[in-house]
Amino acid sequence: ILILFTLMHPIFFLFNSDLFPTTTFKEKFFIFLYALDADVVTIIRINLIFIVMHLLPNPWRERKFYQWTMKFFYYVFNVAALIFEASDCVYYRYALKRTTSDIIFMKNDAAALAPTFIHDFWYIGLLIIIMVIGAEILYRKSGRQLKNFVQHNVLPRFRFVPKFHIPFFLVC
Repeated sequence: ILILFTLMHPIFFLFNSDLFPTTTFKEKFFIFLYALDADVVTIIRINLIFIVMHLLPNPWRERKFYQWTMKFFYYVFNVAALIFEASDCVYYRYALKRTTSDIIFMKNDAAALAPTFIHDFWYIGLLIIIMVIGAEILYRKSGRQLKNFVQHNVLPRFRFVPKFHIPFFLVC
């Protein structure tokens, strides 16, 4: 997901480059670094349920229903975030700010303008579809790698999971 969020920064800049005419390469580099930091925090917040469900020790972790539930949470929250991220490419030009909770209060206007938005900016929908396919590929790849890592590195060393790490993680 971090890769997809990171790829959105140059795309966002390409859509809105005329709004940032005086930025130097050095300024763009530092903006990119700050955006990367913000992306990490955003991804942790978006995936908190997913992360906690992975950290909680439970006997049904390998069951299909649990894995399906994990994937459901992964897609619901991350696809919604990617939709907002992609729509910012065109929304910024009109509002001169990123999408915030203000959009919730514009629900009547947003519903009326949605068909026009989809028609005029169909390529944003295509970008979202490509990102969702990319998220699925990365999800499958990371799942295999995580399973292999746990089986070969973690499980032989730890026979139990200390319960004190869960409240510590939630506090952080």
